[in-house]
Amino acid sequence: MTNSSFSFKPNKYVFAGICATTMALGFIRFDLGLLASMMAQSNWIVSSDIGNLAAFGMLGAIGGCFTQANIRNQKQSIKLIQWLVLIIPITFFLEAFKPNLQILRLIQFGSGWISGAITTAIPSIVLSFIKDEQKSTASTQIWMGGGLGAIIGALIIDTLGRGQSPRPVLSFIGVLCVFMCIPVISLLRSYQANLQNKNPSYPLSSNHNKDQPEIHSNPKRNRQKITVALVALSAGFILMNISQVPFLAMQQSIISNKLHISTSSSSVAYMLLGVGSLLGSVIPSILIHRGAHIKILLQFFALLGLTSGILFSLSNSLIIFSIAAILYGFWEMCTASLTAGRIFELVPDSDHTKIWGMTGVFGQSSFAIFGFTSQSSASSNISSILNIGLIALTLHATCEFIQSHSKINE
Repeated sequence: MTNSSFSFKPNKYVFAGICATTMALGFIRFDLGLLASMMAQSNWIVSSDIGNLAAFGMLGAIGGCFTQANIRNQKQSIKLIQWLVLIIPITFFLEAFKPNLQILRLIQFGSGWISGAITTAIPSIVLSFIKDEQKSTASTQIWMGGGLGAIIGALIIDTLGRGQSPRPVLSFIGVLCVFMCIPVISLLRSYQANLQNKNPSYPLSSNHNKDQPEIHSNPKRNRQKITVALVALSAGFILMNISQVPFLAMQQSIISNKLHISTSSSSVAYMLLGVGSLLGSVIPSILIHRGAHIKILLQFFALLGLTSGILFSLSNSLIIFSIAAILYGFWEMCTASLTAGRIFELVPDSDHTKIWGMTGVFGQSSFAIFGFTSQSSASSNISSILNIGLIALTLHATCEFIQSHSKINE
């Protein structure tokens, strides 16, 4: 436990990571549903195309995670990420020109690819500049961008897009992305410059595996325990993604069906989700700074996720739905950021991007498969889909219990 006081002010490398996740996770991923709904309301597309666009975005994200996780040459990887970051604002400007459905599909596939690649690569890049004793805290702060992007996007949509064309909203988000690209490109160039004098197969952390003595002492026994923990973490992450289908992707349609209200207040619900996501990156940072262990936090927060699912499934009150949305956003961001941080604790620095990337591939693939298979019966079998979501949350809590009790190096 450190004696220094906690500060919300991140250093320039963590700030750049937050900008990257704001664009790649907040704007591209979290705000897609709202932006697509605006396009449908403005007759740019029909409502049935929303799910189609989301599917192309998810397929792109899977490809981005997989590709980035398997690039061996660090210099080539950084050059690719730099180009992808610069393309982000261009995608929003292109969408503002009201392209046809085929072009929109290509844009969503490309945006998803960028999102998957950046969220896979950026954590390891940022953490390579962070002192070992501060990495656990920084690994959660990086993901603040997901919540910030959702909140900012919802505010922009509520201010500029209510009853109007999505063009000013898309253009304004594009302009914001131009400014956010600056610190991210600076981060990538600093990393690239340092690689000139480093082995490109390894990140820049000055003290490799300092927090991983279990890799060197009693290797066979500890490798087995590490494998069990990694399998449990990956399974928990997959189950988290499955739960996103009813409690995130279908959230608005389920609320509308249960309460018989319109979806015109979708931006408010997404804002609450964004608030929960933002808290889900800030609060774990504080707790870790005060000495809490990531593996224990994952187990504890899994119970909050299960609670949010129960509230969402059983409630018929808009207030309870709102509470459930905040709790779910909080738990989801906690799980994503802490899973990445826990993987960093368990594996050598050079393997972090690959294992985190492949975990993302499996997680997003599970979301896509369940989403596609349940889409046709979403309106008639809401109860069954909610029950599957609750089962996924229960099994997720079980997986987190298993990983937290893997007594590595104890």
